[in-house]
Amino acid sequence: MRDARLAVACVALSVLLSMSCGDSKADSEKSTPQPGVTVGPSSLTVPPTGPAPTGKYNELLWEGPSIGGLLAADGSTIKIGGDDCGRLSDLVWAPSGALFKGNCEVGGLDQLTVFDAVGHRLDQLPHRVSESMWAPSGDALAYVKRKADHRMGAVVILRSLADKEETEIPEAWEGAYASRDPADTSYYPQDDPVLRAGYSPDGRSFAFYRSAYASCLPQCSQGLIVHNLNAGEERGFGDLVPLRWALEGSALIGAANYRWEGFVVTFAAQLIDVSTGIVTPLPALDNYVEIWLSPDSTHAAFATRRAGTQSADLGTLDLRTGVSVIVTGATLERSGAGAQKGEVLVTDDGRVHWLQDSRRGMDLFRIEADGSQNQRIGSFALAYDGAISPDLRHVAYSTAGDSSFPELHVARVDGSDAYRLAESAQYVWRPAAPP
Repeated sequence: MRDARLAVACVALSVLLSMSCGDSKADSEKSTPQPGVTVGPSSLTVPPTGPAPTGKYNELLWEGPSIGGLLAADGSTIKIGGDDCGRLSDLVWAPSGALFKGNCEVGGLDQLTVFDAVGHRLDQLPHRVSESMWAPSGDALAYVKRKADHRMGAVVILRSLADKEETEIPEAWEGAYASRDPADTSYYPQDDPVLRAGYSPDGRSFAFYRSAYASCLPQCSQGLIVHNLNAGEERGFGDLVPLRWALEGSALIGAANYRWEGFVVTFAAQLIDVSTGIVTPLPALDNYVEIWLSPDSTHAAFATRRAGTQSADLGTLDLRTGVSVIVTGATLERSGAGAQKGEVLVTDDGRVHWLQDSRRGMDLFRIEADGSQNQRIGSFALAYDGAISPDLRHVAYSTAGDSSFPELHVARVDGSDAYRLAESAQYVWRPAAPP
């Protein structure tokens, strides 16, 4: 894992749902990859360049220096973007895997664009947006439109893909983040993401943070707000930052004492029952830096920062029982703002797969649901910024390229059959097969 300020920034995407891959085809038309080239006394190998080895793949979307691409389930590749779209960035699949979104560079400005699964453009906003997220159904987007004066924050807008109708959530984001004074011109709200929890799993509610400088106060609530999208009603849950929906939408994970420490955010995690309003502190004290959930949102992995370092210890948590374990020997060398979302993957049975930096590159480990058996199951030479595929068959990762752009590689989870796919600084696995 390379720090985002020392290497090209990678997606910060949480890809957690599983998919079924299509059968491989046209194997006879694929050329055989050349053997790896041995380098140095460590006997590490440089992955060959060429078509993917025969097999099934979760589809992988990547951004290149000029255009992007898609690794299909059969190992073939499709070019994405180009023409008047320009350079692609910030690529994110819809939860269904049937669509994806990204920023197209048009006239020197990034414009939010929606594509179908093979790269055909379906929708494009005529202006730049700073953040966006999918509705669970994939038929709508929420996006953030910054105000001209950065001290006044931004607004959150919901956009239907079918009729392009847009609805603004009242006072969803007003003024600088949390306790910061909007008159402090040294602070820029874009340092903090606006969209965190967002849509509930059923798409009927939207969770956001309303600052203490909102113009609707004191008539409205400040802090964590859950807005009912059907009734237009809202409910406040105190001065907490919403992070993730959990327990299939019956609860929210919120952050108390949310603060920046250098380039890393730390917080105390709380579990909020949205029906009763009961708030329960989660274990691991006051120094969380990230939480990853299983697809059914009943299990979690979390990282807690070691005091005075950039390192974080990895732990497991059962959200139904509150039982947590700090895993012996599981350390993320860089965390928080520098973390790659795909480096930790939690399955519905509570097991955790995670990637650790090593002197050789990266190692893949598997942790059992009870926090035991932190077992290494794969190694990836010269790798950084790894992302585990949702079907647990492959790992995508970067290596330093000959040019200024990193090189994207894909390998099986044990590190075998590694090959160079393209130049890319950003890549994301498809979460699910299209309907």
